[in-house]
Amino acid sequence: MKENISYTKINSEMWNDWASSGGEWSIAINHDDFIKATQGIFEIYLTPCRGSVRKMRLS
Repeated sequence: MKENISYTKINSEMWNDWASSGGEWSIAINHDDFIKATQGIFEIYLTPCRGSVRKMRLS
């Protein structure tokens, strides 16, 4: 019989471990970065080393 494993529980535990150890993907941004982001000044990283290309118009 196959054990029922909740992928959301496993994912949640993994992110909690990363956040506890200071993983860069779970560190909160500072206030200045937040203000810049609201003005459209930000970078999006989908991988650790390479920013994504974005063509976005903020109104």
